[in-house]
Amino acid sequence: MNAKETIVRAALGACAVAGIAYGAGSRASSTHEHARAASSPSPSGGSGAAAATPSVPARGNDPFGGMDLNAIGSKLAAEKAASGASNPSAATVFEAIRGQLELPIAQRLQVYAGGVGATFCDRIATTSDVYVVVCEFADEAAARKGVAAGSIKTIPRREVLRVRNATVAIHRTSESAACDADALKIKNLVVKL
Repeated sequence: MNAKETIVRAALGACAVAGIAYGAGSRASSTHEHARAASSPSPSGGSGAAAATPSVPARGNDPFGGMDLNAIGSKLAAEKAASGASNPSAATVFEAIRGQLELPIAQRLQVYAGGVGATFCDRIATTSDVYVVVCEFADEAAARKGVAAGSIKTIPRREVLRVRNATVAIHRTSESAACDADALKIKNLVVKL
């Protein structure tokens, strides 16, 4: 995966954290389509970048505050540098899931924290289709606000827990028994951290 794909995937993951839908006509969908068009070849053989420059959506509806993809990459790097300051940290939660529950992890991806007011967010996906997003906050008050921001009703099968100054969103992306069982194991572990 190249740097541009990493930034786009992280941006889309942040939309998922913030509960922003990718439906037709949504700003997130529009931004994603512009980013994909910019990286695909144009019919004339060029890169297509000049013809598909993303427009900046209105700040009030944009989870990235009007930043372009390069600025998002810089923001993600700054967030990563600040990671680990919460109790528990994302790394601590993920290590507990991996070590204590021995759940296989299919993917790990940093997601943009600004959409929920966090200092850092990281996401894992288990092989049973459970997504776990841990967001680190400056303090418990900010984490309480993060729970409210992450508890959007439009995302089915999702629960957001607060553990001191971190939030843990557990999203079951399938209706399988394995997914439900693993999500419950994760929840029971997280509440004890």
